[in-house]
Amino acid sequence: MTPIPTRTIRTLAATAALLLGTSAQATFALGECHTLSATNDSGITVTECGYALGASWYGHYQVDNGSTEGILDLYVSTQVGDETMPDTIRERWSAGYISKVDWDANQALQYGSFASVFGEADTGAYHFFNNHPPGTEANPIVAGESTGPFEFSFSTMPRTNFLALGTGGQVLAQSYAVTTAVPEPGSWALMALGLGVVGLGARRRRAG
Repeated sequence: MTPIPTRTIRTLAATAALLLGTSAQATFALGECHTLSATNDSGITVTECGYALGASWYGHYQVDNGSTEGILDLYVSTQVGDETMPDTIRERWSAGYISKVDWDANQALQYGSFASVFGEADTGAYHFFNNHPPGTEANPIVAGESTGPFEFSFSTMPRTNFLALGTGGQVLAQSYAVTTAVPEPGSWALMALGLGVVGLGARRRRAG
């Protein structure tokens, strides 16, 4: 059998790599904003913006609650670990970080696995939540409210996904849409590469 030219293999591999790259999570830079929209018709959006303060890079989230219910919990996924803890100045709210492992151990039963809620790319989530002391009133992000900032620091700022929970802990909205029925561009690329190599091999066998 005549071997397939190295140049042909390299061309197919480069095409596959290009398509594989399109499935990676995009990032955005300082001064740029990106709006995450809910997969349902709740009208809830989270806008992420990056900015600089001295030599440090920071970002913030603004929440627009277009739903008819209040938000008491907001999770925003990230590829950055807990070394860059989030913060918020919203009264009676706190912020923390939950890893993918901890989510799957403690939250998956109620809300689904981390990958099903936020996708495969991220490793954890920032958690912003109403943390009012006993005897005090809650301070939800009420229907129609636009509020922020919910702060965090970053080195590479990924376009992420969010999960918003209502006053009863119910899911109001999430931005990640599960598309398991449709192959990712990377899968198509690998299939095309394999079929191309097989086809070239078969053609050369016939020619021989």
